[in-house]
Formats: sequence, C-alpha cells, structure tokens
Amino acid sequence: MVELPSRIVTIDEISIQKIERTDNGIDITIDVRCSAGTYIRAIARDLGEALGVGGHLISLHRTEVTPFHVMDSVPLESATPENLIPLLAVAQRIFPVRTIDFAERNELTFGRALSPSEFPGIGVAVFDHTVCALIENKPAGAQPIAVFINKDRMEN
Repeated sequence: MVELPSRIVTIDEISIQKIERTDNGIDITIDVRCSAGTYIRAIARDLGEALGVGGHLISLHRTEVTPFHVMDSVPLESATPENLIPLLAVAQRIFPVRTIDFAERNELTFGRALSPSEFPGIGVAVFDHTVCALIENKPAGAQPIAVFINKDRMEN
C-alpha cells in the first residue's frame, strides 16, 4: 500500500450525483469542488474506510482547473487557431502582467534581468500585445524564466 503524505486542503463542496448498484458493489458518482493539491483518490479511499466497505476511484473527470473550465474547451480534433484562447489571454488569467518596452524586450532575448517587477512571484512580460517571457523577481531584478521571443522578428 502506498502511503500518501498528509497535506492541508480545502473541500468547498462534495455532492452526490448518482448512486448505482452493480453486480460488483455500489458505484457512487460525486462532484467535488476543492483546492489545488487535493488527492481525489484519497477521498474515495477515506469514504470507503469510514463506511467500513472499502472504496476506490473508478474514474476521474476534471471539469475545472482555475481559471479554466471544461465548458471553455473544444475537442482536440476541432481545435483551430480561431477557437483557441490566445496565449496573451491565457497568460493574463494566470499571471500578473508587466508591460515592457522595446529595450526591455531586447534585454530578455539575451536572458538579462530587468528592473524588479512591482508584483511578487512569477509574472508575464508583454510587449505590443505579445507574450515575451515569464519573469520572476530575483536579487538581480526581474529574471527571465522562459523567453518566447522570435529572434527572426526583432524589428520594431
């Protein structure tokens, strides 16, 4: 048996969607709204243990990873550039944004740090409505973590 390390998580809601008797036991479909890091398989195990019947996960269907919901998705075979969320819109949902100028964009292409950002943690550097890099404040300034600039298109 694998021992899972304990961690503090938040369960906002657990609701029973369906209970179905089968030849092998009882299948219960639940909807869980919880914090990141919640091990759903552990919920099934713990519920089964509390009921004295054992429990395990048959399937897992993730419907939301904040800030994205399955309702915003399209089937992979239907994905086109027109129906995908643009990179800038995705970055703006996840990270704080730092608008940079042309000179700062050039510094990032060489992996150089910028002056410190006004926000803590990881952010996104944007020039002319284009994601240029993921940056993070370090002692030397806002250091690029990943740079997405196409050096073939360096003209202003």
